[in-house]
Amino acid sequence: MNAFGFYALSRPEKLGILLARNTFAGRGSIRPLIEALFLPKRDTPRDCEIWGGQAKLRLPPKSSLKYILADERYNKAELEFLKLEIRPRDVFIDIGANIGFYTLWVGTLRSPDVRIISVEPNPSVYSALCENIDLNGLANVVTVQAAIGERDGETSFGVIPDGPGVGSILEKNGEQITVKMRTLANILSDHGAERCDILKIDVEGYEHHALMPYLTTTPTRNWPRALIIEQNGKSKSWPTDLIGFIVSSGYAVTLRTNGNVILSKNPEPHPTNERMMPGVYERPSRDAALNRTLLVPNQGEHDSKFPH
Repeated sequence: MNAFGFYALSRPEKLGILLARNTFAGRGSIRPLIEALFLPKRDTPRDCEIWGGQAKLRLPPKSSLKYILADERYNKAELEFLKLEIRPRDVFIDIGANIGFYTLWVGTLRSPDVRIISVEPNPSVYSALCENIDLNGLANVVTVQAAIGERDGETSFGVIPDGPGVGSILEKNGEQITVKMRTLANILSDHGAERCDILKIDVEGYEHHALMPYLTTTPTRNWPRALIIEQNGKSKSWPTDLIGFIVSSGYAVTLRTNGNVILSKNPEPHPTNERMMPGVYERPSRDAALNRTLLVPNQGEHDSKFPH
């Protein structure tokens, strides 16, 4: 692996990033113009510090530039939530880790004895994830190259050629590759994690299929303390109301952003959320929220464990 800085930014790229980070141009309709003028596509990665130097990021070619242009403003509320919520000895699982945005944030907080499991099925993106973890010296992270789903085995996974970081089991228009599928319960078991304290999931509409087998076969007392779940237009494909089911099981929506919903057990008012919506969902009965139960076979074992 090449040292950080090997894929240095050019002077125009640095100028574009500086402009984006210090004005409104880092997000929204202006960002494509900034990209076209200062950061045109290139065939090599880009090395760039993020979060005021807290983390080092190696951005693969063709990847979205949102991480380095918006920087601290990208998913700011979610990051602040995690900063306040992470506790010593927590287990954090990052499902759909991509190149490691959330993994790097939690890892570089340096909270004592926090353990991180980063899960990413896309082979090229998984390689970039591992590289970013190594560049930041995060020894408390284990990685899993797999999709989370209803069973252990293999599944078809669609990758967008012009956006290699964008892919999903539900994507049928992209290049179809075969990836390993694992259940959440078995991944936790494989890595010696008796519990998962905080869970983040972003799997392009497959969230329901990834989580419901675990939620319907695990006692609620063992569920994560907090969940960050992507909910956008793609969540319309969910077979049942995933959020409603979790709320009916003793959670409340404590934070809602443009793309994510955060749910917490026994939630208290959160200082990062100016749009707090406790009770945004009426609590449906558990049976009403769950229209079907998915049973998960326990298949396959691996020897990998967290370092102690």
